[in-house]
Amino acid sequence: MFAAAVLGTISLALALPASGGQSDPTLPPLQFSTVVGPPGSTFTVSGTGCTSDIFPLGTAPGQVVNVTVGFTPTPVTMTTTAASGTGAWSLDFIVPDGTAPGPYPVTATCSLLAQPGSVASAAASVVAFQVAPVSYPAATFTVTAVAVPVVSVPRTTG
Repeated sequence: MFAAAVLGTISLALALPASGGQSDPTLPPLQFSTVVGPPGSTFTVSGTGCTSDIFPLGTAPGQVVNVTVGFTPTPVTMTTTAASGTGAWSLDFIVPDGTAPGPYPVTATCSLLAQPGSVASAAASVVAFQVAPVSYPAATFTVTAVAVPVVSVPRTTG
């Protein structure tokens, strides 16, 4: 009699589309505390709508927001967690000294956060899956030249 044993691992990768058959749900535009300022200025960028409803695993516990500010030559990327319910989030960034005047892009994405013990975490232990991040509409802010104080010197007549 012939006996055979088969050992192996099967790994599947699925790219899950967003809920409702949409490939890119619409998120509201990014908001800024101000859109113009010189180097050293603090800007606040914020958004809403980063909720579990935009993902196929709508019961996921939370979402992560990644924001990239396109400073040249080195962009700055920051991460935060969106509030449940509204999907609201907010991040502050400071324009580095020496940043050249001009417009700079800001991009943000909402991604699924899989936490231990969650539905997403359980699915990940059975099947390797990836849900594509959902992008906010791109936005820009403008860095202005540093204001140089003008000192007025009174003329003296002699």
